[in-house]
Amino acid sequence: LRDSLHLITPAAAVAVRRAIRHTCGIICGIKWVNDLELAGGKVCGILTESVAESLVVGIGVNLWQQAAFPPEVQERAAALFSAPQPELRETLAAAVTNALWALAGSLPDNGFLEEYREASTLLGRSITVHGQGEPWPATALAIDGRARLVVADGLGRQTALISGEVSVRLG
Repeated sequence: LRDSLHLITPAAAVAVRRAIRHTCGIICGIKWVNDLELAGGKVCGILTESVAESLVVGIGVNLWQQAAFPPEVQERAAALFSAPQPELRETLAAAVTNALWALAGSLPDNGFLEEYREASTLLGRSITVHGQGEPWPATALAIDGRARLVVADGLGRQTALISGEVSVRLG
Protein backbone atom coordinates (compact mmCIF):
# COMPACT_ATOMS: atom_id res chain seq x y z
CA LEU A 1 0.00 0.00 0.00
CA ARG A 2 2.94 2.35 0.66
CA ASP A 3 3.60 2.55 -3.11
CA SER A 4 -0.04 3.55 -3.66
CA LEU A 5 -0.30 6.49 -1.25
CA HIS A 6 -0.51 8.95 -4.16
CA LEU A 7 -3.77 7.23 -5.20
CA ILE A 8 -5.60 7.55 -1.87
CA THR A 9 -6.96 11.07 -2.39
CA PRO A 10 -8.24 10.40 -5.94
CA ALA A 11 -9.68 7.08 -4.73
CA ALA A 12 -11.47 8.96 -1.95
CA ALA A 13 -12.87 11.42 -4.51
CA VAL A 14 -14.25 8.56 -6.62
CA ALA A 15 -15.61 6.84 -3.50
CA VAL A 16 -17.45 9.98 -2.36
CA ARG A 17 -18.76 10.57 -5.89
CA ARG A 18 -20.09 7.01 -6.06
CA ALA A 19 -21.65 7.28 -2.60
CA ILE A 20 -23.40 10.56 -3.43
CA ARG A 21 -24.70 9.16 -6.72
CA HIS A 22 -25.95 5.96 -5.06
CA THR A 23 -27.40 7.58 -1.93
CA CYS A 24 -28.66 10.92 -3.23
CA GLY A 25 -29.05 10.38 -6.97
CA ILE A 26 -26.75 13.36 -7.64
CA ILE A 27 -23.78 13.22 -10.01
CA CYS A 28 -20.83 15.41 -9.02
CA GLY A 29 -17.74 16.36 -10.97
CA ILE A 30 -14.22 16.01 -9.61
CA LYS A 31 -11.83 18.97 -9.55
CA TRP A 32 -8.31 17.61 -9.37
CA VAL A 33 -7.09 16.54 -6.93
CA ASN A 34 -9.41 16.63 -3.93
CA ASP A 35 -12.70 18.45 -4.51
CA LEU A 36 -16.13 17.42 -5.73
CA GLU A 37 -18.18 20.02 -7.56
CA LEU A 38 -21.85 20.49 -8.27
CA ALA A 39 -23.16 23.21 -10.58
CA GLY A 40 -19.75 24.91 -10.51
CA GLY A 41 -19.47 25.04 -6.72
CA LYS A 42 -17.42 22.99 -4.27
CA VAL A 43 -19.64 20.50 -2.48
CA CYS A 44 -16.92 18.31 -0.95
CA GLY A 45 -13.31 18.67 0.07
CA ILE A 46 -10.90 15.85 0.86
CA LEU A 47 -7.67 16.13 2.82
CA THR A 48 -5.26 13.23 3.21
CA GLU A 49 -2.51 13.38 5.82
CA SER A 50 0.17 10.93 6.85
CA VAL A 51 0.34 10.64 10.63
CA ALA A 52 3.05 8.38 12.08
CA GLU A 53 2.43 4.99 10.45
CA SER A 54 -1.19 5.81 9.55
CA LEU A 55 -3.04 7.68 6.87
CA VAL A 56 -5.94 9.95 7.80
CA VAL A 57 -8.51 10.88 5.17
CA GLY A 58 -10.76 13.80 6.09
CA ILE A 59 -13.88 14.23 3.98
CA GLY A 60 -16.27 17.15 4.31
CA VAL A 61 -19.53 17.15 2.35
CA ASN A 62 -21.97 20.06 2.34
CA LEU A 63 -25.21 18.10 2.61
CA TRP A 64 -27.46 21.13 2.81
CA GLN A 65 -27.13 24.84 3.20
CA GLN A 66 -28.53 25.87 6.58
CA ALA A 67 -27.62 29.54 6.13
CA ALA A 68 -25.84 31.63 3.55
CA PHE A 69 -22.23 30.65 3.02
CA PRO A 70 -19.76 33.28 4.29
CA PRO A 71 -19.06 35.98 1.68
CA GLU A 72 -15.48 34.81 1.09
CA VAL A 73 -16.67 31.38 -0.16
CA GLN A 74 -20.15 32.18 -1.47
CA GLU A 75 -19.17 32.08 -5.14
CA ARG A 76 -17.25 28.79 -4.77
CA ALA A 77 -19.38 26.81 -2.30
CA ALA A 78 -22.34 24.53 -3.02
CA ALA A 79 -24.50 22.03 -1.14
CA LEU A 80 -26.20 18.83 -2.23
CA PHE A 81 -29.61 20.01 -1.01
CA SER A 82 -31.17 23.36 -0.20
CA ALA A 83 -33.20 21.95 2.71
CA PRO A 84 -32.15 19.60 5.52
CA GLN A 85 -32.06 15.88 4.76
CA PRO A 86 -31.04 14.56 8.21
CA GLU A 87 -31.75 10.92 7.36
CA LEU A 88 -29.04 11.04 4.70
CA ARG A 89 -26.16 11.92 7.03
CA GLU A 90 -25.55 8.40 8.38
CA THR A 91 -26.54 6.69 5.13
CA LEU A 92 -24.10 8.78 3.11
CA ALA A 93 -21.32 8.37 5.69
CA ALA A 94 -21.73 4.58 5.56
CA ALA A 95 -21.79 4.59 1.75
CA VAL A 96 -18.62 6.72 1.59
CA THR A 97 -16.86 4.45 4.09
CA ASN A 98 -17.82 1.29 2.20
CA ALA A 99 -16.83 2.73 -1.20
CA LEU A 100 -13.49 4.01 0.13
CA TRP A 101 -12.65 0.67 1.80
CA ALA A 102 -13.43 -1.15 -1.45
CA LEU A 103 -11.20 1.13 -3.53
CA ALA A 104 -8.38 1.31 -0.99
CA GLY A 105 -8.46 -2.47 -0.69
CA SER A 106 -7.96 -2.85 -4.43
CA LEU A 107 -4.84 -0.67 -4.58
CA PRO A 108 -2.38 -0.58 -6.30
CA ASP A 109 -4.96 -1.21 -9.06
CA ASN A 110 -5.65 2.25 -10.48
CA GLY A 111 -8.61 1.25 -12.68
CA PHE A 112 -10.82 3.75 -10.84
CA LEU A 113 -8.80 6.54 -12.48
CA GLU A 114 -10.89 6.12 -15.64
CA GLU A 115 -13.96 7.25 -13.69
CA TYR A 116 -11.87 9.99 -12.09
CA ARG A 117 -10.88 11.25 -15.55
CA GLU A 118 -14.44 11.07 -16.89
CA ALA A 119 -15.69 13.10 -13.92
CA SER A 120 -12.95 15.74 -14.24
CA THR A 121 -14.14 19.32 -14.37
CA LEU A 122 -10.73 20.54 -15.56
CA LEU A 123 -9.60 18.50 -18.56
CA GLY A 124 -9.43 20.56 -21.74
CA ARG A 125 -9.90 23.83 -19.85
CA SER A 126 -7.69 26.86 -19.35
CA ILE A 127 -6.50 26.97 -15.75
CA THR A 128 -4.14 28.86 -13.50
CA VAL A 129 -1.58 26.82 -11.54
CA HIS A 130 -0.84 28.06 -8.01
CA GLY A 131 1.68 26.92 -5.44
CA GLN A 132 4.82 26.66 -7.55
CA GLY A 133 6.16 30.19 -7.42
CA GLU A 134 4.12 32.76 -9.30
CA PRO A 135 0.74 31.54 -10.62
CA TRP A 136 0.96 30.63 -14.30
CA PRO A 137 -1.59 29.92 -17.03
CA ALA A 138 -1.89 26.43 -18.46
CA THR A 139 -4.25 24.04 -20.18
CA ALA A 140 -5.30 20.87 -18.34
CA LEU A 141 -4.54 18.01 -20.73
CA ALA A 142 -4.83 14.71 -18.88
CA ILE A 143 -4.68 12.81 -15.63
CA ASP A 144 -1.96 10.18 -15.80
CA GLY A 145 -1.75 6.74 -14.20
CA ARG A 146 -0.29 8.21 -11.00
CA ALA A 147 -3.20 10.69 -10.74
CA ARG A 148 -0.99 13.63 -11.68
CA LEU A 149 -2.56 16.49 -13.61
CA VAL A 150 -0.74 16.92 -16.91
CA VAL A 151 -0.78 20.54 -18.05
CA ALA A 152 0.75 22.51 -20.90
CA ASP A 153 1.99 26.07 -20.60
CA GLY A 154 1.63 28.70 -23.33
CA LEU A 155 4.67 27.31 -25.18
CA GLY A 156 3.29 23.77 -25.15
CA ARG A 157 5.71 22.48 -22.49
CA GLN A 158 4.04 19.75 -20.49
CA THR A 159 4.31 19.30 -16.73
CA ALA A 160 2.78 16.61 -14.52
CA LEU A 161 1.59 18.21 -11.28
CA ILE A 162 1.80 16.04 -8.18
CA SER A 163 -0.12 18.39 -5.91
CA GLY A 164 -1.10 22.01 -5.66
CA GLU A 165 -4.02 24.25 -6.34
CA VAL A 166 -5.45 25.08 -9.73
CA SER A 167 -8.28 27.40 -10.65
CA VAL A 168 -10.28 27.70 -13.80
CA ARG A 169 -9.62 30.88 -15.75
CA LEU A 170 -12.70 32.69 -16.91
CA GLY A 171 -12.90 34.48 -20.19
